[in-house]
Formats: sequence, C-alpha cells, structure tokens
Amino acid sequence: MMRVVLHILAFLLLTFSGTVQGLWTCRWGPAANLEAAAACCDRMPMSLGDWEGHATPIDTRQLDVAEAVGHISRQYVHRHTGQPVSVLLVWGRPGPIAVHTPDVCYQGIGYQLLGKPENSRILSDSDNSADEFWTARFSKQQAAPDALRIFWSWRDRGPGERPTIPA
Repeated sequence: MMRVVLHILAFLLLTFSGTVQGLWTCRWGPAANLEAAAACCDRMPMSLGDWEGHATPIDTRQLDVAEAVGHISRQYVHRHTGQPVSVLLVWGRPGPIAVHTPDVCYQGIGYQLLGKPENSRILSDSDNSADEFWTARFSKQQAAPDALRIFWSWRDRGPGERPTIPA
C-alpha cells in the first residue's frame, strides 16, 4: 500500500513541476506580454531625425530557429552623410534567442570574431540615461572585405539591467 502512495505522490509532484515549468517558459504558447511587446513593431518610425529607414529582408529560417514572435529588420541611412546603420530587433522567448547571440551566429556564416565581446554603454541625449550593450567587431574575408561592428542586448524586466552573456 505504501508503495502505491509513493508512486501517486511522485506522479503528482512530477505533473505539478512540469506544469509550472511549462507555464514559466511559455511552452504552450507565447506570453501575453511578449505578444504585446512584439505588437510595437508597427510603431517604430521609418524616419528618425536625419535618418531615413527602409525595411530589409531577413531569412525566415533564422526567425524560426530563434522562435521569434516579432521582429524589425531595417537599414537607416543618414540623409547628409550617406552612412548606413542596420537595425534588427527580435522579440521572443529568452532561451531560443539568448543562445543565438551575434558572437555565435556571425561566426556560423563565415565572419571571424576580432577580439572578445565587450560591454558598452550608450548614453541618451534626451535624459542622460544609459543603455548597456555587448559589442564586438567581425570581419569576413571575401572579394571585398566586409567589416562589422555589432551591438546586442536583451531585456526581460525593463531598463537598468546589465546585459550578461548567458552561460
């Protein structure tokens, strides 16, 4: 009899812990706050001061691997200097996105990481606040050498968190 009770308790404990973990990680669907954050994609302006943007295509396979719920992929060009800046914002569950950081993904498509990623602070002109990002330089040897400086960060609770590279 005691053995049956122990089996039932073990079953209930495993069912409870699996359900809690599934809800916590959004295993059965995206969290409402994640869908709300992804909905802001449409609100990001195409013109930002002297910068004019246009949508850029992104491989849907990459979005599928990252399990992205929403994304913005754009290139902004400065009207006076012609200097381009590419922007990719991705919304999704932290697990699949956090394991595909640029220092991993760009090396997978032939770029060489030049040095270790470094923590960088970017100050806001409007309110003297700072956002923290990781940054690294990459290079790809081809007919015309391609050099990139990439900044990345993630956030799940709001401003003021120091981004850390997941272990």
